Amino acid sequence: MAKRHKKQPQQKRQQITDESGWTHVTRGPKKAIDSQHLTPLRPEKIPPGLTLDKFSEKFQKNYSGHWQASSCCKDLCRIFEQQILPLEYIIITNCVCLGLGSMTTGLDSSSYEMAALIFMLEILGRKHNIPEVFFQDPVFNALDDAFLCSLGYTVLSSPSAISKINSSTFLFAPHLEFTVYATALETAIPALCIGSDMNAYINGPCHTQREERGEGERGEGERGEGERGEGERGKGERGKGERGEGEREVFQHYMNSTVSKVMPDFDRNPWCNSMRIYWLRGDDDNPKERERQYSDGEIE
Repeated sequence: MAKRHKKQPQQKRQQITDESGWTHVTRGPKKAIDSQHLTPLRPEKIPPGLTLDKFSEKFQKNYSGHWQASSCCKDLCRIFEQQILPLEYIIITNCVCLGLGSMTTGLDSSSYEMAALIFMLEILGRKHNIPEVFFQDPVFNALDDAFLCSLGYTVLSSPSAISKINSSTFLFAPHLEFTVYATALETAIPALCIGSDMNAYINGPCHTQREERGEGERGEGERGEGERGEGERGKGERGKGERGEGEREVFQHYMNSTVSKVMPDFDRNPWCNSMRIYWLRGDDDNPKERERQYSDGEIE
């Protein structure tokens, strides 16, 4: 008689919080995960002489103005007005922004992302009442906090903002590290999400761009601790956890629940690269047909 092998039980996904307060989804025993090195993040230093008034003036002149004059802004406005706002089944009551990065340290990508988010909230506000806008990033300094509060937004300590995500949330998470991205999407299925192309995580290797580059730090357009520079951004959620099927399952489930479109190109900064806009699909949308169209290049 052939010997029957006992089937190994499937490992349960764990949620582990690192020293910075970011929560990571991964498989495997909690003890093994706790022993891994998860890089803590700290608030960025405020540049000498920079005040709230000075930064606010710089933001309006250098970032908000350039963004609103761009073709990317106009293209994004059309997508919202023609494809998202007309959908009666989509209701948005709050916004959660994760891993924006420190704007006041001179990082252009973070400031352009902020200008874009303010604009998108204005467009969505034509139809939706969005009284609560939450921000979370361990690298925010006191001046970042003050700037966001001056706009009427709320800054939360990590990982409090994750719990604010629900089915009526607009999740803004550009280039968020994929383990944190998966944690956010596993919490709930947000009505609208702008973030990295999930297809890259489903069909490709589940590791960070800095690991692909073999640098041990962060790569272009990804949040990681270290020196700040254009294209190599320090943003708040970085740590190596186990890479596995847990995150892929989360991304696949969200993609099956949504329709998506590629983010328009922005000519002044690469922050829109490899980004997509996701929104809840209606009953008439077939996720398998959408997946086929995406694979065949019929939709972007």
